[in-house]
Amino acid sequence: MDHRADMFALGVVLYELITGEGPYPHPCYCDFQNGVETGDVTALTLRRIGELLGPNSDVPERFADVLAKMVAFKCVDRYDDWTSLLKDIREVPPPAGRGPI
Repeated sequence: MDHRADMFALGVVLYELITGEGPYPHPCYCDFQNGVETGDVTALTLRRIGELLGPNSDVPERFADVLAKMVAFKCVDRYDDWTSLLKDIREVPPPAGRGPI
């Protein structure tokens, strides 16, 4: 386990604050872990924010992409370092009619 676990945890918290649900289709960690251990592909399927909130969401697509990378199942698919994560967050355009994030 390394710093990417912290990024994953932060991403999960942000994801849940925005959507009210977890990023993977299981209500609890034990179900998620069981799905991973049994090879259930749906256990590893990230639910995109746009799919949960719909097309009228105020969440910029670029921010949804950042969150998706933060909560990627495989560590190698996540950000390598905090600097890269912060760079991408700073590049997210503010929602229409609002100031910078």
